[in-house]
Amino acid sequence: MRDSTTGNRISFNGEIYNFRALRWRLQSLGHIFATASDTEVVLTAYAEWGQDCLQELRGMFAFALRDQVTQHLLLAVDRLGIKPLYYFRGDEMFLFASEIRALLATERIPWRLDPAGLASYLAFGSVQAPCAIVRGIHCMRSGTYAVI
Repeated sequence: MRDSTTGNRISFNGEIYNFRALRWRLQSLGHIFATASDTEVVLTAYAEWGQDCLQELRGMFAFALRDQVTQHLLLAVDRLGIKPLYYFRGDEMFLFASEIRALLATERIPWRLDPAGLASYLAFGSVQAPCAIVRGIHCMRSGTYAVI
């Protein structure tokens, strides 16, 4: 989704439980909404509060938000890490997705087993963040954000 006022763009996976209350607060500050979606509320909250908007969000989510003015990319994951966000940083590239297979589909990442990811899987029955099963791919920890 693109914010028509700021030009910021977001790729959002999840649900914001308190988006109606946030929408009301933002409307009281003069913001006008074109949709009834929680995604637009996240974009508008970012326009109003910057990355401090993360403190206001209650729900399960992972998103990437591109700030048109600063040219920064904000990646964020909910407090419980319900929605995963994987990333790969290589020479002159940064890739991210909600699934490892989407990253591998780019064919820019060599498919090599990560020993730490395998050990995590064998110990817990699933791979625990920040590890992933593929070497070089990482999963953001719950309740964290990154600015690229």
